[in-house]
Amino acid sequence: MVPEPEQLVMKIKKSQLDLTAGLVYALGISLVHFVLLVTAAAIVVWPNPEVAKEMDEAFNFEKELSASGNSPFLAATKDFSCYTRAVAQESLMENIIITHGVCLIVNLFREVFETKLGTLGQLMRLAEVASLAFYFSVIVEAANCEAWLFRMENFQKEYVPSEHGRPCLMDKNKFVEWAGQS
Repeated sequence: MVPEPEQLVMKIKKSQLDLTAGLVYALGISLVHFVLLVTAAAIVVWPNPEVAKEMDEAFNFEKELSASGNSPFLAATKDFSCYTRAVAQESLMENIIITHGVCLIVNLFREVFETKLGTLGQLMRLAEVASLAFYFSVIVEAANCEAWLFRMENFQKEYVPSEHGRPCLMDKNKFVEWAGQS
């Protein structure tokens, strides 16, 4: 005889083969996100847009362009502003901290309350999916920042004579001063 529905007690364990669970596990566990959050917030030297702006202002582009004989290669670097790259990198660092903070909360909830299926559990499932998209967008943003810096630095070194290039890109110490480092 089958018990009445109100008497039926079901225990549900989330399947680890679930696609969302698999992707969230690919993000790691809460301890990993905690360590990455603390590292990004406290250990990494962040980019300094103010220093980059000062270096860009100290570099007189028009004077260097005329001194180089209006080199088309130097003219192509006019938009290679260290300030805009520093702002982009600072935004990336802020997004990294937000991402790891959200992933930490989502993973902690999943680790502690894995089988809860209430309203909060459903909202956290949505947060898991959203955090995956945000995490992926931060990875793309980081790749874009790195590609721009690589392009700027290598173009300057390859095509622009060192005496006419932006010191904030040509000099390693000045580069680290505005771009930060880990």
